[in-house]
Amino acid sequence: MQGFAINASGIVWRPLVVCLLILVAAVSNVAKASVELNVKTLPSTNKFHYIVIPFPNFTVSEQQGFTLKQQGVSLKFTAHAHLLWPKLKSTAFYRGVLFKVEGLEQGSVELSWGEGLAKPDQALSFEEAQLAELHYPENWLNKALYSPLIYNANNIDWGWLDNAYWRYAAYSADEAIIEQVSKPKDPAKKTTLPTNSAAPWLYDRPFTFYQLYFKTADPVWKKTAHQQAQFFMSQLDDNGDFALKGSADLKYMLSSGLLIDYLFYPHRSTKLAIEKMTQKGLAWPARYSTQLGFWTERHLSVALSLALNQWELHSDEQSYKRVEQLLEGIREDLWVSAPGQGGCIKHSLKAHSNKNSKDMVCSPWMSALVVEQLWRYFWMTDDQRAADMIIDFSDMLLHHGLYTVEYKGKTLYIPDYLVFFKQSIFQDRNSWTERQHACDVAGMVYKGVYLKRQRQQDEFLLELLAQELLNTCEGTMDKKGKKAMSNPNWSLKPLRKFNWWFASNGSLTWLLKQ
Repeated sequence: MQGFAINASGIVWRPLVVCLLILVAAVSNVAKASVELNVKTLPSTNKFHYIVIPFPNFTVSEQQGFTLKQQGVSLKFTAHAHLLWPKLKSTAFYRGVLFKVEGLEQGSVELSWGEGLAKPDQALSFEEAQLAELHYPENWLNKALYSPLIYNANNIDWGWLDNAYWRYAAYSADEAIIEQVSKPKDPAKKTTLPTNSAAPWLYDRPFTFYQLYFKTADPVWKKTAHQQAQFFMSQLDDNGDFALKGSADLKYMLSSGLLIDYLFYPHRSTKLAIEKMTQKGLAWPARYSTQLGFWTERHLSVALSLALNQWELHSDEQSYKRVEQLLEGIREDLWVSAPGQGGCIKHSLKAHSNKNSKDMVCSPWMSALVVEQLWRYFWMTDDQRAADMIIDFSDMLLHHGLYTVEYKGKTLYIPDYLVFFKQSIFQDRNSWTERQHACDVAGMVYKGVYLKRQRQQDEFLLELLAQELLNTCEGTMDKKGKKAMSNPNWSLKPLRKFNWWFASNGSLTWLLKQ
């Protein structure tokens, strides 16, 4: 069998042609394709070793099988597809396949697929101690998370964002440096570290590192992400709550990083941990009502993420029903002030904070957290309802939720922490703290720009706004000068800022390139 190398950058990945991709995949079952991988290290001289291969969506259907070759010689293997991409139609595609391979050696391996080849057909026990370290092509990984990713820290226009991601990650991953840089002046106080504090895990620390791995293909970030995921799971108590927090808190039920960890390291214990956290998310109401007590978009985003992760884990109708309930709740509770004014999930200030007020509010940066989950769902399904909501959330910023300040001769656009829809004594703007969310809000607006452009709708004003927010982001995130450029890691406080800046912005540099 003669394979051919896939150029992943040449695959059409826009969701508007998902149906076409499925059709092409169905027709091409008779064809064969391949990708070249590289075995970097083998953990032992055992006869068998394991390898795990992640697949971009719509690449290899479950009607197809595989061959593995080294130096032109076919390798014997058994395989198990431990993850499939969730399907809405009849065709399912592999997402993660575990191979148990005989006679594997270091060096290049050609994985080929096509109709009539050996399919994954049995469950396999997984022994991480026998897992070979694989190098995947960067353009393969760039397509294998959700929306397309790219990394180019040297790009003249947006390279500063990728550069910052890498350097803040280097700092966030090194507790020795954190302890040295962030040591309190008061010796009686402890240094906030990921191993002794809950807050650094907010906004999904393992996922933020895994996303950087998918962007760069640098194995250091895969190793770091795996360590973070394993530590996070070690802190889940018997009730499934995050022990470092000391109490039940939905904000810490973050399973997206664990799902990706299961993709690369398919331990049954990881799957069980995800399922246990999923149960916590079911307590969150799918619909907002003014009769509810505490409620924020941030918690809604976690509940939606938990539902999506469960659906991704099982690809079953029951899991999808929960996703549908949450999506329908957002659609029904989405406030739209007037045609062309955008929208947001309007809720009472009392439900958001301890202020005894009937004022109605919504949060741009918490909306960005919801939008990231909608964006992820959109790329898996091409569901235009999700696109509609992303555009609405983005358009809102043209009419509500922004103000400007003058700083060092520049006009900065700042997103409100909370949007009030009429004058309120509780409106309290703080440009020094609120500019810290310009990056995540900019990412949300650029998603709206992209989707409008795909629909051939006028996105001119929205793109101008996105650029202004990105300028504020750059001034907040980027560090200039030779001293900063010579520093391999950039410190930041609080540590959770690493996650909120980057976890929902993995695709931003790809969007900026479009």
